[in-house]
Amino acid sequence: MIFKDNKITFSVVAIAFFFTAYFSIFMSIALLACFLPFLASTNVNFLAAFFLIFFMAFLQSDFIPISDSKQYLDYFKTIYFNVGADDSRAQSKALEVAWVAYIYILSFIASPEYFFFFNTLFLYMFAMFISKKLASEYYIIVFLLFVFLGFSNNLNFLIRQYYASIFVLFYFVFLDKRALIRGGICFLALGFHLSTVIYFPLLSKKFVNVINSRAIFFLGTSLFFSFFITLDNIILVYQNFNEVLLVDRLRYYNNVSSVSTIFSPYFLEKLLFLVLVLKVDTGLLTKREFHLRALLIYSFSLYLLFSNVAILSERVGIFSALFLGLFLFIPIKYYNKISIFNVSFNPIVILYFYLPFRILFWGISNENTHVINYFDGNILSIGLRSIPL
Repeated sequence: MIFKDNKITFSVVAIAFFFTAYFSIFMSIALLACFLPFLASTNVNFLAAFFLIFFMAFLQSDFIPISDSKQYLDYFKTIYFNVGADDSRAQSKALEVAWVAYIYILSFIASPEYFFFFNTLFLYMFAMFISKKLASEYYIIVFLLFVFLGFSNNLNFLIRQYYASIFVLFYFVFLDKRALIRGGICFLALGFHLSTVIYFPLLSKKFVNVINSRAIFFLGTSLFFSFFITLDNIILVYQNFNEVLLVDRLRYYNNVSSVSTIFSPYFLEKLLFLVLVLKVDTGLLTKREFHLRALLIYSFSLYLLFSNVAILSERVGIFSALFLGLFLFIPIKYYNKISIFNVSFNPIVILYFYLPFRILFWGISNENTHVINYFDGNILSIGLRSIPL
């Protein structure tokens, strides 16, 4: 990190962290983000990773399931209690065998009361693993950026799509592995959500090269055509194929969120971080980083293309809508360092100052306006003292 830690620094941070966590786990995470520049030890990072995974899973495990999350829980219960899955959503997922297998395996580990805790725990473990593989030195800040710039928003709503997207990332993380391994990863991604096929063009090296070399063209073209892709036009097309179920779901989700994603208060943030990634010279990137850059550009293009239908924009452009923070490992790794008063800084240090405020904003929004109110909207006041022993 920016400063090398020592035993005194570690002791002070550890005491402050656990003292704060006793009263508010969430505030202890924000405090940890403030101290990140001072912590560089492998052991410290490992302990921080362990507590972050567990605490985040715990904080997002207590809520009243609604919409998709309720249907996921109901499907889990049919498997857990062995009563037969009569849910139409479950029956329609016959081809998504990885999802079915996951639920069966999870039914041997967790009861329905702990379904969301274990589901969230596994997702955060995967997110931490990917962060570590991509940014071994800065993986804690990359993980926190990954989590609080979108990943934590809908992981209990879009469970299947989250796992599918995680395996898409695994494909690029293990890009140098044998074709059989990469093929298995693709199968798992499809096995969680068939929509993953929309990202299969990125399996082509030529397509990746074109995306990276013509990023502005793809983004600009997507923005232009987005003005012609509206909910009414999509419904008109699908009605011709008698896709009534999909039409009804689109209408429902559009009533929940009908504002274009371009006019979202988060869009400028996403745009600025996209620019940071694109500013890095592609000549510096490794093969894996080059492919991940193309993944972000392609996803952002889809995000813009369907921006007038917010729910589709978020789902087909999931890597830019909910996973954007992960891709910041590229500018964090490659921006040249500068020196002021013999103290080395990275220009991306702005993220160190921005991150604690972003974490606090996420917590406060949960207390007031979040779709899911974790711990009845009292997430900021849940501490270690609240955990039953």
